[in-house]
Amino acid sequence: MTRYVGNQCHHCGIFCKYEGMDSYIPYGCPNPADPEPFDPTMICKKCSEKLYNEYMTAFSNGSHFGDWHKSDAEIRAAKDSGLIWIGNSSNIIWKDRRMFNEYMPESAYNELKILNP
Repeated sequence: MTRYVGNQCHHCGIFCKYEGMDSYIPYGCPNPADPEPFDPTMICKKCSEKLYNEYMTAFSNGSHFGDWHKSDAEIRAAKDSGLIWIGNSSNIIWKDRRMFNEYMPESAYNELKILNP
């Protein structure tokens, strides 16, 4: 009998093999007085597909936000939506605001790179 100790999906509660799981860590912390990041949220393949669909919907509705540690579902949805992640060390201004820790269209990013090599 196979034991799946500690590999429980945080969304649906089923136990599964670690190799088949996805994970993410959202921005923020549970206690601002002791700012440690959240623990990773582990999700099964089925819930990862649901998360992918949620990201696809959010990105198609204009959302540009993502998690601190990105899940495979988020990375795949961003790529399929033509978005690129802009980290916090960037010096990019797009649509009259500074971009950091969010997504922007890859086509716009490539145009900015051409203008500001």
